[in-house]
This record gives sequence, C-alpha cells and structure tokens, in this order.
Amino acid sequence: MASTRVMDEDITLPETSQIRPSGVRYIKLGEKGALAETCIRQGIVILQHTEVPHELAANGDWDAIRGLLEARSPDTGTVTRWVNEVQAFYEPSLDTLWVTFHAGHLWWGFADPEVLPAPDTLRPGARFRRMRDGWRKTDLAGNALHTDRLSTQITRTAAFRGTICALPAANQLVRLINGEESPIVAETQRLRTAFEASLVDIIRSLHQNDFELLTDLIFHRLGWQRIGALGGLQADTDLVLVQPATGQRALVQVKSSASQDVVEDYGARFADAEGALPFLVCHSPAGALRPPAARSDMIIWQGEELARKVSEAGLVEWLLEHAA
Repeated sequence: MASTRVMDEDITLPETSQIRPSGVRYIKLGEKGALAETCIRQGIVILQHTEVPHELAANGDWDAIRGLLEARSPDTGTVTRWVNEVQAFYEPSLDTLWVTFHAGHLWWGFADPEVLPAPDTLRPGARFRRMRDGWRKTDLAGNALHTDRLSTQITRTAAFRGTICALPAANQLVRLINGEESPIVAETQRLRTAFEASLVDIIRSLHQNDFELLTDLIFHRLGWQRIGALGGLQADTDLVLVQPATGQRALVQVKSSASQDVVEDYGARFADAEGALPFLVCHSPAGALRPPAARSDMIIWQGEELARKVSEAGLVEWLLEHAA
C-alpha cells in the first residue's frame, strides 16, 4: 500500500499503476477556493449552487433548473454555464478525474457517485460527493505536483471564474499524474544527452590553461565570482569563489586527470575548510570518482556531467572555438 499526507493527516491509498479517466474536470472548492482546505482534509468535493434544489438535480430536471437560474440572471451564457456546472457534478462518469488547486499544489482524485446534502457547518444548501481514496497532491510515483513546476497549459485553469469546467490540457495532466513523459520531451532529452556526450571528447582536448579558464567561465555564468588568482602556484586550489547572493565560499581544484587517491588527498587538504564548499573538476577521471571520506560534501564534475555544465552555462561556442 502507498501512503500520502493530506494536510495534517496521513491516509493510505491503494497502489495504482496508471489512471485512464474518461474525462477531467476542474472544480473550485468554495467561492475563490475558500473551502479547499476543509474539503481536502475531509476527502470530499463540494458544489455551492445552493439555489438549485437537490431533488431537481438528482432527478435530472434540467429544464426546470434552467428556469430557476434564468430568474437569477438575464445572461443566457451565464445561465448555460451554471446548468452545465450542476449537471457536471451530478452526472459525471465514475472515472471522471477531479482536480483543484490549493496551497501551491495540484490536487486530484475520483469521486463516489452519491451526491449528498452538505452539513450546515460546511455550507448550508450545498451538496457534496466523497472522494474515493481522498485527494492526492503527488503523481503515482510520489512526486509532489507543485504548481510552479507545472505547465501554464494546466495551471491557467485556476483563473476560471466559474465553479466547474473541463481541463483543456487533460491529456497532458493525465501523463503527468501517471509519470509518463511527453514523446516530444523524451525525444528532446535523448538528443540533448547525445549532444552533451559529444562534448566530452572536445573538453578533453583542451590545454590545461584553457580547461581552467573554461571552469572559471562556467562558475561565473552560474553566478559565482572569483576572489583570487586563476590557477598559478596555489597549492590546494585553482579557484577561490564566492556566491554573492548567499556569501557561500567555494574552493575549486581543476584537474585534467585524477584517480580516487587524488580525490581523497584533496579531501584531506580541504578537511579544515569547513566554511567553504569543495569542488573537483576533472575531464578525464581514472574510473568513476566519488566524494572523499574527509569531505563527503565535495561536488565532483566529470565526464558528461561536466559537459552538461558547459551546455547550461552557454559555453558551447566558446568550447568549439578553443578546441584543439
């Protein structure tokens, strides 16, 4: 069984391989989402159209409901939206996926079919459905669905002025919850990985002076500032850097080649520099290098990871120009 945390309570959820909803509906839980926390905590989805009698909606008397709503608004479009919202709440398929946004997360789940009057303590005249397995704010692999990491194609629905609507990016959202990568993104990732792998040999062809300069440029592009000389006769470091935003210092050793014994040696040299973050940058390691015992916080850039830093820093053109 898998577990997830909903607000301040833990609930246990059944393992799910994938979801395949017949439809996706966004719902605003209360006016401007005012009831979202309560609904998520209680594992329910609520409809606030209190002007529509439960009996009429349960019997599907949509003409009568339209007549009631027309008395409240002269705008045909608004009335039609209201009727559609009530109908969407009362008549969805059991495998309709419901989503909402709250506290910086996207929440999702499936609702039981029974529609019940809400208690007056929640919202007099409202009605609700219980969520099977509650509301979830993670994908099926347990990764949090933070709204600031989601596509605007999905999150823009939060600005919807009504209560219930179809989600335009439904297929994209279902892939996201299932942990399925977009075919376009997957192909781009494949091409990027191949491109970065092609940079490794070019980096290895650099003269040591150019390699030290490249390393300095990478850190500079990533927001670090050098506060000492580059390379030269410094015994333990080739670069001493500071991150202006945080004041964090870094000690960087640049090596064309290195073994794990070399890494351990530098770890011992940096052991007393507790206020500085150690880096080792190496383009031709003798085997896979790992952080040393004396400084387990050492960051090691090597091989394709180093090539990725070159790409992230926008230094591919510089690299091609300085390649031997």
